[in-house]
Amino acid sequence: MTGGLTHTTITAPSRERGSVMVVAIVILFIVSMLATVAVGVAVSTNTATRSDSNFKNAAEAAEAGLQVALYRLNMLNPSTGNCVGDTAGSPGSNGLCESSSTSLGNGSTYQYYTSPVLGSTATCVGLQITSTDVNQRCITSIGYSNGVTARSQIRAAAFAASPLFPVDGLIGLNYITES
Repeated sequence: MTGGLTHTTITAPSRERGSVMVVAIVILFIVSMLATVAVGVAVSTNTATRSDSNFKNAAEAAEAGLQVALYRLNMLNPSTGNCVGDTAGSPGSNGLCESSSTSLGNGSTYQYYTSPVLGSTATCVGLQITSTDVNQRCITSIGYSNGVTARSQIRAAAFAASPLFPVDGLIGLNYITES
């Protein structure tokens, strides 16, 4: 011994050589599996969110179609045998008037169908109004958004509308009198 330092070598038993490598591989495998599961859950959640968003857009597009059809029915006031698509007219071969497809600008579109005045045996959603003063029509609207379709239907009581001011361009701040 020189300088007071001694050097000893410790050797692992031969059966333990490489065991650290096996443990490291098992740990990497477990971490990889957890990461794969996390990515799968994220992708699934993203897909479900898009599907839900597309359905909501399609349902809102169908609702927009119902509102437009009802407005046109009230403003155009077609006769009992006619209905309203883009304009008032006679029903097509399916007994309905069909509108053209209208885009809402967010990738969603709608198309609606209106019926002539419903008879007592006609089927449509909602309760039948028994008053003879009200013309009832069925409005069906279909909304589309990125391959998702939603359908809405209402039974509408079509009242004839009249403009607030019957003369175009006439306005009064306090009152208007007829002479």
